[in-house]
Amino acid sequence: MIAAALLVVVLVVWELSVRGGAVDALILPSPTQIAESLWLDRSLLGDDPLTTSYEVVLGLAAAVALGATLGVAMHLWAPVRAALRPLVIGSQAVPVPVIAPLEAPSALPPTFTGIKIAAAVAVIGAVFAEWAGSDRGLGHAVLVAGGQPETARAFAATLLLFLLAIAIYGTFSLLERRVVDWTPRNRPGDT
Repeated sequence: MIAAALLVVVLVVWELSVRGGAVDALILPSPTQIAESLWLDRSLLGDDPLTTSYEVVLGLAAAVALGATLGVAMHLWAPVRAALRPLVIGSQAVPVPVIAPLEAPSALPPTFTGIKIAAAVAVIGAVFAEWAGSDRGLGHAVLVAGGQPETARAFAATLLLFLLAIAIYGTFSLLERRVVDWTPRNRPGDT
């Protein structure tokens, strides 16, 4: 409740700052300009959310599969563990909780934690990939809008990226609650 109220206050202050001229809308468009761009530019954004979602899910699935395979190999064979552990930890290419020893069911909570973190990082990875050489996707939309300059459209595409990351994180959180049902959860007010 407090978070929602704080969000409303930030949005109102942001809107008033742009409308009052304290902030140039070319630099930081108002929330209403971003919402308007979401609607007016829907044909320009088109299939971009689907393209980026596909890339994120595909990349995340590949990372989880590779991470699980490496985790099992590192757990079962000491030479593999000795060879790969420094590389994996040093590069952070695969979330460490995913490559932790996979002893079900005790490894499920940290594995889900790793997957949820990787979900947000996968969105960033998809954006960088689209910036590097794509003609579709939300990352491409941000890049093109920024160069035109259509700042409100760039912020609208960024908002869609934000919502995509939250949706994927939320999906894995719900899956975790169904799969890892024995883990105690602290709720506000619990001691």
